[in-house]
Amino acid sequence: MIEIHPGDIACTRYPGDLGDAITTIEAFYEDDNSGAEYSHALLFQSPVETFESLEVVTSRKWPDDFVGAQVLIGRHERMDKFAFEYGFGLTQRHRGEAYPYYRLLLHLFNLGQICAGNRLVCSELVTEFLWHCGLIWDWRGKTPDWLADEIKGGPPWAVVWEGVVKNGLEDVA
Repeated sequence: MIEIHPGDIACTRYPGDLGDAITTIEAFYEDDNSGAEYSHALLFQSPVETFESLEVVTSRKWPDDFVGAQVLIGRHERMDKFAFEYGFGLTQRHRGEAYPYYRLLLHLFNLGQICAGNRLVCSELVTEFLWHCGLIWDWRGKTPDWLADEIKGGPPWAVVWEGVVKNGLEDVA
């Protein structure tokens, strides 16, 4: 059984045309030529609850709300209770904010690092959290593909689980 900790992060494939468009743009600008598989990012606020930027910044239930999704879960080796509580305490101020679709235009032209307003796309929400935890140097303009590459790149990251969620808890156990 996999053990999810508060502060673990995940990348998923957002369904439909928007997810396809995001991975196409990510693949065009990536540095490692590995392709872009993931188009959405989130963080775990508990073993069964996520925190993520969808139509609004909200929470969903893990794994029940992810049945059928390809998911990559990662953990930073320096994530501890103090780092999580501090980082999440600062990041949860975004709860309820509307998704900033206009920021996707900046990512389209590889200008996501430009701060245009206070709202964050999904991967920036996760990387802002990691920045508040003191685990990365900059959060601006990061993509789900960048996060997936970090998780799969080895220390200080570890892959907790990767696969397609099929039947809820019994599938990821």
